[in-house]
Amino acid sequence: MSQSIRDRALSIIELLVKHIDGLALADIATQLEIPKSATHRTLSDLKDAGYIKQYGDGGNYALTNKLLSLGLEFLSRSEIIDVCQPILDELAHETGELIRLAVFDGIDLTWVAKAQGRKMGLKYEPDVGPKVYLPATTNGHAFLAALPEEDALRHLAKQKLYPKGELGVNAPSTLQEVLKAIAQVRKQGYSLATDMYENGASAIAVVVQRENKSTPIGVVSISGPSVRLTKQRLEELIPKLKEAAEKLALASVGSRYFNQSH
Repeated sequence: MSQSIRDRALSIIELLVKHIDGLALADIATQLEIPKSATHRTLSDLKDAGYIKQYGDGGNYALTNKLLSLGLEFLSRSEIIDVCQPILDELAHETGELIRLAVFDGIDLTWVAKAQGRKMGLKYEPDVGPKVYLPATTNGHAFLAALPEEDALRHLAKQKLYPKGELGVNAPSTLQEVLKAIAQVRKQGYSLATDMYENGASAIAVVVQRENKSTPIGVVSISGPSVRLTKQRLEELIPKLKEAAEKLALASVGSRYFNQSH
């Protein structure tokens, strides 16, 4: 498989992750700016390999469970979930909100685990892809703030900035705004935001970092509806979140994944 075909295949997979009901051929080609004929060929290859399915003749293309199975097998073998899930579950129980963990694999910051603390009533379940969107999420800002500025800029360059109005009303839309937000996170030691990635949602995040390592292992966050997670409530949860981050850093010693990649 040539580099261009490989890039197209990965781009299609990353796009379809965000669309559980799939997308039409024309929509995939348009969103990825790939010629329709090339898109069709790549989809056919992915379909033959078992990664893509099509709903009916001429219907939407969607991911199969093959990627999910591969991801779950990797997580199982890496022992990430084994060492981290109990800590996330405990924090979710204490806060009654959504707890999420993203880990850094040396290339991207990727969502790997979560725990939902809200058993009834208004729950927050964001629709996100596998990678953390760095320019306008608390997880992204916390991660970038823990890096040297040159590294932070390099990671930011890999993701596009959305114009005003496409995300939450408080989302940065310029590089200057992102860097200003990161500077604030460095100063206060955590990232807190309301109506940033999406309107009506609030979150707070801190990095998970071992004492003898300069690069963060990942980021842990608490998020939920803004009507419940006010700025005051988020600030009250900072000690619990930092305590969980410390526990995760200690627990990471028991994971082969963290020991090999950090």
